[in-house]
Parts: sequence; C-alpha cells; structure tokens
Amino acid sequence: MSVQDLGPNGAGITTLINIGFKDAPYGVPGNSDAGAMNSWLLWQMLGIYPVVTQPVYLISSPWFPDLNMTINGNQTLRITATGLDRGYYVQSVRINGQPWQKNWFEHQDLMEQGGSIEFELGPEMKAWETGSVPPSPGHTTM
Repeated sequence: MSVQDLGPNGAGITTLINIGFKDAPYGVPGNSDAGAMNSWLLWQMLGIYPVVTQPVYLISSPWFPDLNMTINGNQTLRITATGLDRGYYVQSVRINGQPWQKNWFEHQDLMEQGGSIEFELGPEMKAWETGSVPPSPGHTTM
C-alpha cells in the first residue's frame, strides 16, 4: 500500500495531518512522544521519509512548492513541486535532473553531496513508481 492509497477518498496522509495536527496549543495528537510525532510530520511534509535501519528514504508528496535544506554540513538539497495547486498525487519524480521510477532513493543519492528532487503533482493517482522496491531490513550492508 502506498501513502496515496490511504483513506476512502484517497486523501491519505494529507487528511490524517489536517485532522490530527493544528497550529494551536496542544496541536499535536496525543503527545509528542519525545518529538517522534513532530519528526514524522516534518518528514511527511518534505515528501521523503527515512526507513529505520536502512540508508533509504521513501518518496511521497511534498507540501511545499520549493524549499532548500542545508545537509551534511554545507551541501544543499532542493525539493520542488509543481502542480500543488492541482493536487497532491505524484505524477513523476526527477532526482538530480534524471527521471526516477522508484518510490525510494538511497542516502548516497542525495544526502551526502546534495542535489535535487523535482516532483510533478496532479489531481489523480498515477502508477509512476515502476522501478524496484526498497531493500528489506537485513539486506543492505552499511
């Protein structure tokens, strides 16, 4: 199941965040679990999510049209999303200017030297992720 499949109306993570998180006192559902809920929210809004025990990040849809992050001390990761005004479903992804068919990337692809992720978003679900599945825990040498 992908992030886009969650919920009866396909709204997925977007609906969960809009229902559970508020810009107000006590705006985090339950408690923050020592920052775990806040961290989860931030990663979801970036459109990428780290896989525990793996040097891998899953790709979902970002909430921002353009952002730059300083990573690894002095490198820049730029995440752009066109089509946010039309919808939040991923139509295509480019990593470092190259078409990307996997719904994940490895740490070394972007988080060491920096780079870019370009999202094209739209109103309908599309099977853009036709590449290989992410490695399973225990099948990656770190």
